[in-house]
Amino acid sequence: MPDTILITGATNGLGRAAAQKLLAAGHTVVVAGRNQGKLTEMRAALPFSDEQLCTVLLDLENPQSVRDAAKTITQLAPKLNVVVNNAGTIAAERTFCFGTELVEKTVAVNAVAPLFLTLLLLPVLKQNQGRVLFVTSSLHDPKVRGGGGDPQSRMPTDVDMDNLDGNKAWHPMQFYKISKLAQIWTMRVLAQLPEVQGVHVAAFCPGFVPTTDLNRSSSWFTRTLMHYILSYMPFAVSEDDAANDYVYYITTSSNTLGQGRFFQGREAKPGSDESRNMDKAYQFWNMACDISHTPEYRLDCPDACKSSVTTGM
Repeated sequence: MPDTILITGATNGLGRAAAQKLLAAGHTVVVAGRNQGKLTEMRAALPFSDEQLCTVLLDLENPQSVRDAAKTITQLAPKLNVVVNNAGTIAAERTFCFGTELVEKTVAVNAVAPLFLTLLLLPVLKQNQGRVLFVTSSLHDPKVRGGGGDPQSRMPTDVDMDNLDGNKAWHPMQFYKISKLAQIWTMRVLAQLPEVQGVHVAAFCPGFVPTTDLNRSSSWFTRTLMHYILSYMPFAVSEDDAANDYVYYITTSSNTLGQGRFFQGREAKPGSDESRNMDKAYQFWNMACDISHTPEYRLDCPDACKSSVTTGM
């Protein structure tokens, strides 16, 4: 049976490639993006009906835009049953958005805003026994190499929860990695909520895909290196292969995938030690709820939840 799928940040890159594959397979796709011009171009370029392909303006830096988009999506797609939190950024400088200075921009856009959007869409997802996917990265794990050679870009083994705003130390790549860790934290907590009963929740890493638009704020040298040199390295993944993985995670049964898991290469992985630290996961969750003004989802974590997750494979 065809699904109705929301993909954020899908006007280019992996999101767009996955959307095209899903549309060709007969699914209905809602593409959300921050650039109206790109949304209009995509709508005009793809040969699908307005009923099968919808576009919605969504700026993850702006909480009101997230609220407006959620309302529009609910009206446009009452049968919505898959949300793919795909949009992401790497801030070129330490700055703030989403009406908060509790976390810097990359963490806000990549982790706080997608959670807020997901919570707003939970009623329709529950009604349709839906699925929530977070597109994250193996770079959240300090044991995984990558993301530049600068020592300041390294992922810390013990994330300082008082430095999510970057007031003590900040590096664009390090905070990108932290934002991906935060996505896994929110995924793990979300999967445990009683309010999510009947909704499948997971996160996955599509691999290293150097040809996407994620580095749009990087220097010319970095963008050239990524697109024309690193894309030919054996560890790189093509956009087409990564898009096929999107389709796999979107369409594979929840019984096969299981609840609250992190995947890479279509296999469940434990994730980093920090990603299984539920004390920090709940701490970040509550911070995100405070930022997005959703106190009804704040949690008092019982002692049993404060130990690290021991499963996930």
